[in-house]
Amino acid sequence: VSMLGYLYPNVAHVSYYQQAQRFIKMFLFFITSIGAVMLPRIANMNTKGEEAKAEITRFLQITLRMALYLAIPMIVGIITLIPSFIAWFMDAEFQIVAPLIIFTTPIILFISLSNVYGTQYMLPTGMTKEYTKSVVAGAITNAILNFILMPKYGAFGAIVASVISEFMVTVVQWKYVHNKIDLKIRIKNIYKYILSSIVMGIVVYTICQVLPPNIFSNFVAIGSGCLVYFALLTVMKDQFHMNLLHKVLKRGKTNA
Repeated sequence: VSMLGYLYPNVAHVSYYQQAQRFIKMFLFFITSIGAVMLPRIANMNTKGEEAKAEITRFLQITLRMALYLAIPMIVGIITLIPSFIAWFMDAEFQIVAPLIIFTTPIILFISLSNVYGTQYMLPTGMTKEYTKSVVAGAITNAILNFILMPKYGAFGAIVASVISEFMVTVVQWKYVHNKIDLKIRIKNIYKYILSSIVMGIVVYTICQVLPPNIFSNFVAIGSGCLVYFALLTVMKDQFHMNLLHKVLKRGKTNA
């Protein structure tokens, strides 16, 4: 933020950048909280040696699937909803925040993956040195791109630099992890999330185009989008979704 204020003449871009980052980080809370829960559990399992490796792999494959299960619809939902949301939520001078948020959305996917690779696996298994290298690689990438992009593009340059630096962190972590544990992203496991998210996005976008931009229309769009996403996964019988749905319904009956 301080670099943006120094390198770009329009100080308003600092506020635009901050607003976009805050909005995205609000959604990241749901995903990063998984890492906070899993870190001590994986660390404890790792003390049991090689016999625990299969169990660690199983747990991390589940959290990786959960991260993608949440991140993909979040990205599509934000992209289709945010222009309508910003139109009523912010003053006219802040309308530029909408495209900034859209450009920032890939961070949700990259941080979701690095949360699994780094926070949930590398840190609890003693790969601190490698984890640090990934963070340093991201920081260096961010600094270089900021100096190149900020003077000309302001907040947009800062956003692009942030997205690419998070991508760099994820790539470096994957490089260290992929030969040690099976955490590959398989298309057969996520194509249903992509397809359901696209249909959900069409529904959300259509509602936002038909209804005037206000809090009511946004709630309708969000509710309809969630309903479509979960309904399609139920119809397609996605295994992860069905297991999660079964556990939720079972817990609901137990508490009733």
